[in-house]
Amino acid sequence: MGKKIKCVSLLLFFMMVTILNWSCEKGEGYGDSFFSKSFITDYCIPDTLVCEEVWGYNDSVFVKFRFRGSYCSSTSGSHLNNGEEEGLLFDSLMRRYADTTYNREVYIEGNKALANPIDSISIVSDADFDERHAAGKDLSDIVKFYGKVYGSYVFHGYFEDEKYVEYYDEGNFYINKRLSDFRSEEYCLWGHTPFRLDFPKPTLAQFHHVTFTFVTGGKRFEATAELNFND
Repeated sequence: MGKKIKCVSLLLFFMMVTILNWSCEKGEGYGDSFFSKSFITDYCIPDTLVCEEVWGYNDSVFVKFRFRGSYCSSTSGSHLNNGEEEGLLFDSLMRRYADTTYNREVYIEGNKALANPIDSISIVSDADFDERHAAGKDLSDIVKFYGKVYGSYVFHGYFEDEKYVEYYDEGNFYINKRLSDFRSEEYCLWGHTPFRLDFPKPTLAQFHHVTFTFVTGGKRFEATAELNFND
């Protein structure tokens, strides 16, 4: 009997160690979900814009960016430990975007978005790009955006329909279109994930120092990148 109890105790001990190790690796709350009246689970208030990577493929050049900053999280899940001020900020943003009737299960930190719309985007090179875009002229009308945008989905009542999201990939809400073709709602609720800007091959200079300027929430974010179309 004593040996049996000892074996059971050892088995329980090893099970607890395994669970603890898994929790440490995955992080607290990993994979958990909760019933939420809002689709967005976290809002990011950015403080920096980072150019993470530049690469070329088939005569095009791709530039990957990420906003970094602080978060405010949903108070819908009782297991989320938020301060009162953070909860009030989240609730005000939830009402601002009329994101109040989702009423479904969401994953913790599953749908992160920028707290404020993108007010303006400027993309300028120090060299002549083509006959219509001399050095210093904005290139937004020829640059494509690829990234998550939740604005259309939320503003149209959570419709999972390609009528509202041009590129719909397993619920991930990626869109792929020229910035000049964006609708007003597509400047709102950008997913807080890396996004990409795609440049076509220029007809004039093949090497460019490009300055990217984003304005959101009254703040101006700037980053630069070298684009070499000869590589």
